[in-house]
Amino acid sequence: MTNHRVLIVGDSRKMKGGVSTVIKTMENSYLWHKYQCRWLECQINASKWMKVLYLLRGMLLALFVVPRYQVIHFHTTPGNSIRVQFGIFVYALMWRKHIILHLHVGNQLMHAQNDKIFAFCCQKADAIVTLGEVWRQYIPVADKSKVHVIYNPAPIVSTPCVPQKYFLFAAYLDIIYKAYDVLIKGWAVVARTHPDWKLVVCGAGEVDNLMRFIREEGVDASVDFRGWVDGEQKKQLFEHAYGYIMTSVLEGLPMSILESLAMGVPVVTTPVGSLPEILENGKNALIFDFNDAQGMAECVIRLIDENTLRRHLVDGGQQLAEGRLSVNCFVNQVNELYLSLVNEK
Repeated sequence: MTNHRVLIVGDSRKMKGGVSTVIKTMENSYLWHKYQCRWLECQINASKWMKVLYLLRGMLLALFVVPRYQVIHFHTTPGNSIRVQFGIFVYALMWRKHIILHLHVGNQLMHAQNDKIFAFCCQKADAIVTLGEVWRQYIPVADKSKVHVIYNPAPIVSTPCVPQKYFLFAAYLDIIYKAYDVLIKGWAVVARTHPDWKLVVCGAGEVDNLMRFIREEGVDASVDFRGWVDGEQKKQLFEHAYGYIMTSVLEGLPMSILESLAMGVPVVTTPVGSLPEILENGKNALIFDFNDAQGMAECVIRLIDENTLRRHLVDGGQQLAEGRLSVNCFVNQVNELYLSLVNEK
């Protein structure tokens, strides 16, 4: 344990996204004890009034706890998230704390250049963490040396995948970001030659629109929509998936891809977000172009028909999960960042 303490500011632990997952990874590592960390929750997915109450509670707690910590580590995104945290950010500045902005987005940074609050926070922060090298150019600071790349960690899993004859897709259904229309059109091509295979779709959001695409493409019999899944149900779906499909056009470093790699589920994906920095087509994933339904289908069919390819991709993905994307690699990089800040004077 050091004399330096770190306050983590971010989503509620009740939320299921990448932010809370990453903070929980830190909570279960040596970092939490070493830096006497505390998790200050200030955002939650709930009704408007519950969101306001949650924020007010977080800001009230911040008045008392921020002065007691040397490093304030914000887990955030441009837009609403950083605006919610802005009051706490300014308060930390007033106390002259070391501030880290940990940005949990990717392509979205390309459209954040005119966000004045985001630019202000980046300029005032001591360090900025992005999910890939490609995003460094979009951070609105002159001194790029304070931008650090730390990939999200793949989870540690104890149960290997035992594949069954289905592919998995899991996402919040937003056609602009997730391109689920491409998913269904591509699956229609697969279903014509491999009618005994299934596509399992999990998610919430634009469900009616998804079902419309399924009916229009005539794949009702081969698409199994499960709604939003979590916990043990989600774990079991990953454990038995033959492959995982992602059709997204906007992502950072998707946790679903990291989970798939760790569990030994081959990945079929677009080159979205930071994935081109860690994935290599044919070695640890199969990659197709954005909005290319035919390309997606060809990747899926290759994976079905070529057993040795699947084994090859599983081995390559697990090497990534146990090495460059491991929990140990992640927490050691965060530790080095903390030390660089608290030891700079």
